[in-house]
Amino acid sequence: MMFIRITTFFLGVLATLFIAWVGLVVVPGIQISEIKPSPELKPYTEQQLRGRAIYIREGCIYCHSQQTRPAGFGADQLRNWGRPSVPGDYVYDKPHLLGTSRTGPDLFNIAARQPSEDWHLIHLYNPRAVSPGSIMPPFPWLFKEEDAVSSKYIYAASGERVVPVPKGFAPEGKVIIATQGALDLVAYLLSLDHTYPIEEKNIGTAGVAPKFESKESEGGVNGGEVYTRICVSCHQTNGQGIPGAFPPLAGSDWLLKDTETPIRIVIHGLQGAIEIKGMSYNGVMPEWGSKLSDEEIAAVITHERRSWGNSAGGITPEMVGKVRKETANRTTPWTPEELQKLSGQNK
Repeated sequence: MMFIRITTFFLGVLATLFIAWVGLVVVPGIQISEIKPSPELKPYTEQQLRGRAIYIREGCIYCHSQQTRPAGFGADQLRNWGRPSVPGDYVYDKPHLLGTSRTGPDLFNIAARQPSEDWHLIHLYNPRAVSPGSIMPPFPWLFKEEDAVSSKYIYAASGERVVPVPKGFAPEGKVIIATQGALDLVAYLLSLDHTYPIEEKNIGTAGVAPKFESKESEGGVNGGEVYTRICVSCHQTNGQGIPGAFPPLAGSDWLLKDTETPIRIVIHGLQGAIEIKGMSYNGVMPEWGSKLSDEEIAAVITHERRSWGNSAGGITPEMVGKVRKETANRTTPWTPEELQKLSGQNK
């Protein structure tokens, strides 16, 4: 009789464990295997995968999430962090890096909000250089410090990446060069762009109707909001930029001298050396033409041309549409020389 009771007990324990295993492991595994990638989601490249491993190694997951929630579940939509994430966005993430804490901002769409490689490299070297007051730790071991004289030769001969760290944040007489690890990590961060469209039925949580903030208010697009969303990290809230790294917009001829130059820059980007207020800047401004509508571009440039002491005329969507149509075949950023020549023709 005792033997039967013990046997029954152990069989019950085994059955309970088996049912739990099926319910917690097998069934979810089958459900996950049936999830298809979002139509425009691309697999990671080899470099991006190396960067993803560094992201995990350096503990970025402990302070940053990679999941955006629908309206009604926090302020993600008000912060313009992008549409709510769906399971199909994570098909190529093994393991997933959803995160549980937001000591720093969500990174699900960081490449859409900040597509500048320069900005990310500077931010990794010293976050305070581009984001005053940041509590994120620096990662100097992902960079090399070289003598200012020899670094130019090294860069020219070997193609190493010199980081335009603002004055005061790099050791005197030194330039900062990104290691391959830093470049790989930034490549991974620049892959985090999930702004592609998905079917609306896939968005939201059961029982909750997802709500989305419109890009336009009753009076049209809010240029200040667009600026805060995509421009402020480089050009700063006061329009003064970051000396030596990102140029100021306050009093800048590139913004104020004529109407078409800033439109061209926003649509297609700018690459090359420019000088503003006696300081040189030699970086790359990414294009925003593929991400912003004519109305948004007109609104943000108008905001910039009328802020921080600027008093230039406004930009209309029709003006943006005209330039966009005329330059529709362009696939590369403008150079300063091209823009100066066109600006002279437009006088």
